[in-house]
Amino acid sequence: MRVPVGMNRLAIETATNTCSIALETAHGVYVRSEADQRIHSKVLLPWVGELLCDAGLGYDSLDAVVVGTGPGGFTSLRVGLSVAQGVALAHALPIYPVPTMLNIASGCPAGTSVLVVMDARLGQVYAQGFEFDERTQQWAALNDPSVCSPEALTWPDPRDGWVVMGSGLKIHEGALPDQLRREAVALWTEAEPCAERALALADSSVAPWALHAHYVRNQVTG
Repeated sequence: MRVPVGMNRLAIETATNTCSIALETAHGVYVRSEADQRIHSKVLLPWVGELLCDAGLGYDSLDAVVVGTGPGGFTSLRVGLSVAQGVALAHALPIYPVPTMLNIASGCPAGTSVLVVMDARLGQVYAQGFEFDERTQQWAALNDPSVCSPEALTWPDPRDGWVVMGSGLKIHEGALPDQLRREAVALWTEAEPCAERALALADSSVAPWALHAHYVRNQVTG
């Protein structure tokens, strides 16, 4: 069941180089975000405290936690999940997991098909296709996320009207198939997930102990 609107919700997204948090209250949304892979463990909890202070709230005022579940960098992803679990366990809150690649896709204008291509390090990319459902007004995954070399990236079918977005476009630009660049409607190299967008994507909750990262591959890296 989708989380009720009007609750005090803390959102965390740390799967990529961008550390992003958002606090939704009845009076507005407070955000912090910075692109630096080295800061996640240092700034996350202080930022949460700052946002609660800015909103005039305490941890006991929170109603739910929303968190990005990856795929992404192992260390940065675990930082976000650990903080989300800690806050939820300490205050008996439900957690709403949001896939990181869905978060990226939802930053694209409605009515388009999106292929998300994220850098996976180790010379690989994560890839997943999404489509906006006009009937439900929601984004839906067309396949499971996969990991492969940039050269092995396959183009979804049908091929008309696709936007390709994500960090993998810039980092692996020279290795991506020429067909992808030729046939895409647009290439958005700067697309990143953000905590504020995760608030709108929160759907089904899980108990804190049942929260899991979505690594996609067995071999992980920071």
